[in-house]
Amino acid sequence: MAVDGDDSDDDGARLRWTAGEAGCVAHLSGEIDLSNASELFDAIRASTDGRVIVDLTEVTFLDSTGISHIVRLAQHTEVRLVSSLGKEPQRVLEITGINSTIPVFDTVDEAVSDSERRLSEG
Repeated sequence: MAVDGDDSDDDGARLRWTAGEAGCVAHLSGEIDLSNASELFDAIRASTDGRVIVDLTEVTFLDSTGISHIVRLAQHTEVRLVSSLGKEPQRVLEITGINSTIPVFDTVDEAVSDSERRLSEG
């Protein structure tokens, strides 16, 4: 797994961060599966302040281990997911019903706007 500026990409998974007033955005890419999901989501959990946007737009494969980690992350963190229509992660989120319990947005900008709106209301 490659994190941030690390160019190594042995298992096809990558985590890159951006931050703003609405919180951190964890941009994931590549294949998320049994071989790397724990490491990826441990890194996300360790770097959040109670809320995070998880961008799945560049994820090419997401197995049940990745879904399990998303659900566990959402138990202790306010999570917003980003997944474009027609892409692999969106299909998996729909089939598993995750999109009915965790907010899913088409773009990072939409997720950030929702997060900012909720912060201003709360």
